[in-house]
This record gives sequence, C-alpha cells and structure tokens, in this order.
Amino acid sequence: MGSEQIIQVAVTVGSVLAVTVPALIKLGIKFQAIQGEISGMRLQMAAMEKGLQELKVDLASTGNARKEIWSEINNIRERTTRLSTIAQLKGEKCQTK
Repeated sequence: MGSEQIIQVAVTVGSVLAVTVPALIKLGIKFQAIQGEISGMRLQMAAMEKGLQELKVDLASTGNARKEIWSEINNIRERTTRLSTIAQLKGEKCQTK
C-alpha cells in the first residue's frame, strides 16, 4: 500500500468516524433520557400499585363496617318488633281486664 492509499483510507475512516461518533453520542444521550423516563414511570407505577393496595384495604374495611352496621340495624329492627309486639300484647291484656 502506498502512502497515498494509506492517507485515503485514513481520510475515509476519519470521515466515517466524524459522522458516526456524534450520531452514537446523540443516540446514547437519547437512550439515557429514555431510561430515565422508564425509571420515573416505574416509580409512578409502584406508587399507583401501593395506592391501589391501600384502596383495596380501605374498601375491604368499609365493606366489613357496612356489614357490621347492617347487622346492628337488623338487631335493632328485631328488638323494635319484639317491643312492639310485647306492648301490643300488654295493651290487649289491659283492655280485656
């Protein structure tokens, strides 16, 4: 290989590197930015999942509280019905005497 050919190869390699190195650097910067966005999304997803878990727990406890409330309401209804029946029976006894 002559010196002119070596210079030509060096110029060609330099030209190729002059184009590809900045492109690779830009791609690397974009890739890092995308990785940062993905990391941020993962954090947001983790926070959302935690929020959903807390919401499930809250809904479950609310459901249990509702069951307890309805149970108490039904107990009160039964007591009221019993008392009403007792009062009615006593009223009837008083009227017959």
